[in-house]
Amino acid sequence: MLPLLFLLLLLPPPATPTTPPPAPHLLLNIDFPDPTLLHDPLTHLWHAFATASGPLPLQAASAPSPLGPWTHHPSLALLASPAPWTTGLHSWAPSVHRLSTRANSYILYFSGQHANHTSLHCIGAAVSHTGPLGPYVPDAEPFECPLEHGGAIDPTSVVDGRTGERWVAWKVDGNAVGGGGYCGNSVAPVTGTPIEMVRVDGGRRKKGEVVRVWDREEGVDGPLVEAPEFWDTGTGEWVLFFREI
Repeated sequence: MLPLLFLLLLLPPPATPTTPPPAPHLLLNIDFPDPTLLHDPLTHLWHAFATASGPLPLQAASAPSPLGPWTHHPSLALLASPAPWTTGLHSWAPSVHRLSTRANSYILYFSGQHANHTSLHCIGAAVSHTGPLGPYVPDAEPFECPLEHGGAIDPTSVVDGRTGERWVAWKVDGNAVGGGGYCGNSVAPVTGTPIEMVRVDGGRRKKGEVVRVWDREEGVDGPLVEAPEFWDTGTGEWVLFFREI
C-alpha cells in the first residue's frame, strides 16, 4: 500500500458562501456502457469506446477534449469482421491501447460471446494499423478463455514504466457458473471471481505464467469483484482499482 499523506490547513471560515460547483451534465446522451478513454497523439483527438448497444457490436465516440463536444460514430464498425470464435453479438468492455511496435498501431481487447458456449464470454484481441478507430482485425483464437471457470471479461492493459513491458488483466467470470442468487453467485457454493494478469509481447503473445492478483473475500465482498484497472506509480508499486458488488 502507498503511504497516504494528509495536510490540515487551519483557516478561518470564509466571510461569504463559496460558489457552488457546476451541476453535472451528460457528455454523451446515449446508452454507452463500460466506457474507456484514449488520447491519439497524432490527431490530438480523444476517443471513447463502449460495450455493444443496439446493432453495433462495439461503440466509439470522439472529441477534441475529454469535456467534449463528443460525437458518436453510429455507423462505425470497430472490428473488420467478428472474431471467428464469437457469435459476433453482445461484445463487452472494449479496452484500446497504442502499440509502440509500429506507427499508428493500436490493440483492442474485448469480451466476446463464445460461439459454442453462448452463456459465457472470453477475452479477444484485435489490431489496427490505421489508427484508434480501426478497423481492427481480430485474432482467430481468444486471448484468454477459461471456460471451465466461467470464461473471462473486463480486459484492461497497463505498461510497466520501469521495464516497458505490457501486461493484460481480466476478471475470471466465475459468477457466470455460480450457484445462483444475486449476480448468479450468492447461493452456496459461491465461486471465485479472481482478477488475473499476464505479461505480453506485442500486445497479445503471453510471456510467462498468469498471475492471480485479487479475488473476492468471503464475508467482506459481495458475490463478485470485476472491472480491474491499474495505475503504475513509477516507484515499483502498482495500485489496483476494481468494482466490488
